[in-house]
Amino acid sequence: MEPDPTIQAKEPLMCLKEAELACSSRAPADRLSSVRWEVREGECWVVSGLHASGKTGLLKASAGLLPLPEGRLSLFGVDYWGTTEEKMCAIRRKIGFVFEDGDRLIPRLTLAENIALPLCYHENKDVSHFLEPLKAVLEYLRIPSLINFLPTQLTFYQKQLAVLAQAILIKSQLFFWDNFGEGLDVIQRFWLKRMLKSLSTGIESLHSTPAVVVVATQDLENFLDFGTHFGVITENDFLVFRGAESLKSSENPTVKKLLGDGSEN
Repeated sequence: MEPDPTIQAKEPLMCLKEAELACSSRAPADRLSSVRWEVREGECWVVSGLHASGKTGLLKASAGLLPLPEGRLSLFGVDYWGTTEEKMCAIRRKIGFVFEDGDRLIPRLTLAENIALPLCYHENKDVSHFLEPLKAVLEYLRIPSLINFLPTQLTFYQKQLAVLAQAILIKSQLFFWDNFGEGLDVIQRFWLKRMLKSLSTGIESLHSTPAVVVVATQDLENFLDFGTHFGVITENDFLVFRGAESLKSSENPTVKKLLGDGSEN
């Protein structure tokens, strides 16, 4: 099925309005409510909060993976939960998501088949049709030798690279990464962070246009050089900051803890 041509990438790409988030890691009484958040073209977001603050629920809700008890989600100018299944499907093709556990690959499919699966499904074509651009993406990520590996043969790090490869191949316009860096060593985190930055600015050699990247991490201090915008989940609110300097000047106790002033684990 071809993408719906009526769906336009209007600003903002993602918009939560008066949203209530039923985050599984928070007690019902501590749900985030009245969340207002807009993500626009050209931005790169870092979302942070203390442990079990609801970062995963916020990202899932923003990507259309978690229904909202209250409020509205707009994706690419469309009321996501109020539109048709056909339009929802077309919107999902524009979004990439790396889950916290990093493992959403189908065990019986090779790495190549897993990465190309959305294109094969929506365009009703075999993986061989996408082999050349797929190989180019794997070369860019320095994992070409893994092309025929099964998920059981891959490390956690390689599985996360596979999801990133899929986002590049299908030309995701909005890309979410939950709990970035968890379970990875310093070198792996550095490399993935560099690749994410490339995704956000566009990869000329792969004819990849810039994507809006949203990263959730508790390691806020080490992402000050990454984001253009920052969102912090506090005890009862979601605070938005434009630029690192605005963030660093905040007197909010949660922000100060995340930036190393009496930080909690």
